[in-house]
Amino acid sequence: MSKDHTKAALLWGHVVWYFGRQGDRARRLFPARLLGVSFVPGPTALPAKSEGNQMTLSAISRYRGGAIDEVEPLAQTLKAIYLKYGVSYRLSRFQDGPNQGDWLVIVTYADATAYEKAQSLFSEDAELQQVFIKIAKFATRISREMVVDLAL
Repeated sequence: MSKDHTKAALLWGHVVWYFGRQGDRARRLFPARLLGVSFVPGPTALPAKSEGNQMTLSAISRYRGGAIDEVEPLAQTLKAIYLKYGVSYRLSRFQDGPNQGDWLVIVTYADATAYEKAQSLFSEDAELQQVFIKIAKFATRISREMVVDLAL
């Protein structure tokens, strides 16, 4: 097996290990107790490193609703709050296609440990919760997925 195939197999093994073999733990990590604009806990047992490269986690969400003038100030506030916790925030808007006008939000964490720490702090941050409440007045989350970013 080539070196590239070995790396791919190792990464795939981590993904299969987490989603296929976590059983009850995986179910505890995906509770549906937080709905709407608040964060829903995602996978936290993903390996923090692979072959010496740090693996970042990103939450990719799609929202529908809200004009640029009402979304932009809240997005700037979110970005500032997230930066306090060492979390990256990116906002984009679909310009065409079936999702035209929807918002794409990418929140990136340094690794699984940073994700866990941030999630516990987010629930205690009153300013962040207020931003979530304001967003919920005009936007609806359509989807949210957690991904492991590959260091290429």
